[in-house]
Amino acid sequence: MVPIADQMKFIEVVETELMSLHEGNISRYGLRPLDFEKWQKGWF
Repeated sequence: MVPIADQMKFIEVVETELMSLHEGNISRYGLRPLDFEKWQKGWF
């Protein structure tokens, strides 16, 4: 089992990465502009 502190840190890192996504860096993650736009509408 993963310690709670490690789980919380992982969640923090993922949320930070998601919040820093923009049209200029989405290709780094293999995202297409249309997919990013759909995701962004649901996330924010």
